[in-house]
Amino acid sequence: MALNSVEIVAAAPGTIIGKDDGNTDQNCAFCTIGCNWNAVYVMHADGSVAWYGHMKNNSLTSKLVGQTVEAGEYLGIVGSSGNSTGPHLHLEVYTDNSYTKLVDPWAGPCNRFNGGISWWANQEPYHVSTLNKIITHFPLPSMNWCPAGEAVNGKINFVSGETIYLGSYYRDQQNGQQAVHIIYMPDNSIFASWVQDFTDYFSASWWFYSIDLPDPAPTGMWKYQIEYNGQPPQTTYFAVNKIGYTFTGNGNWNIATNWTNNEMPPATLPVGQEILINPVIGGECFLTEPQTISIGSKITVIDGKAFRINGNLVIQ
Repeated sequence: MALNSVEIVAAAPGTIIGKDDGNTDQNCAFCTIGCNWNAVYVMHADGSVAWYGHMKNNSLTSKLVGQTVEAGEYLGIVGSSGNSTGPHLHLEVYTDNSYTKLVDPWAGPCNRFNGGISWWANQEPYHVSTLNKIITHFPLPSMNWCPAGEAVNGKINFVSGETIYLGSYYRDQQNGQQAVHIIYMPDNSIFASWVQDFTDYFSASWWFYSIDLPDPAPTGMWKYQIEYNGQPPQTTYFAVNKIGYTFTGNGNWNIATNWTNNEMPPATLPVGQEILINPVIGGECFLTEPQTISIGSKITVIDGKAFRINGNLVIQ
């Protein structure tokens, strides 16, 4: 939430019929008075209305009541305003603006609101098991409850003999699933591998392992890869005995939060250092200012990822 990491977008096109903003976004508890939320209300062409609530203060779209939005258009940032125990989106849908008939957009056996009729354009299964993120940490992240916030403690630069904490973060983990973990050294040989068997269901889960690097450890970019539930492997990278910079966000090069640990590379990358371009799924990296890659340094774009240089990249 502090990094504006989760955007709320319109689920369907429509007209903004109401907005509430200016309320604290970290109530983080059930309350009955003085806890108004920040929200956007959108009416669709069929007269139905969607409420998007608990948004972060002052993050709402600049569009005014009466203006239209398209499907997928930005509405705000996930927050914890109003009667809310932690950051999340409250999506509520009604058949009209009298707000007398609530709709459950997902059609399934527990849907008693609209006769099992789906309001999704393309409804996914109720459980969609996904590996959301892989992060290398030191020390372990601090999972403080709202409003204190988390300390991610992400780290991508290590030295020989150092301990690395390996974090993996899942959605809809289910009994009987597997995750295959592999750590590759710079020459692409395997340093370690193991299989993780899941025996419980969690709507959200996170797991940590630790490894001690050898001393001395091969210098270069190491790779940590997980294949979860038969899906294509996901990979993160960390540097050993060298400095690396990793773009993992979406958007402009010169925004610090798009880089791991907010560490942006210098305008001229020194010898022996590496820039890794690995935007979020569906994201892109836009090089918005001149960047020089010195002889003996390196820039790598992960296969399948988008990197737009607009004439700003100089490789010596």
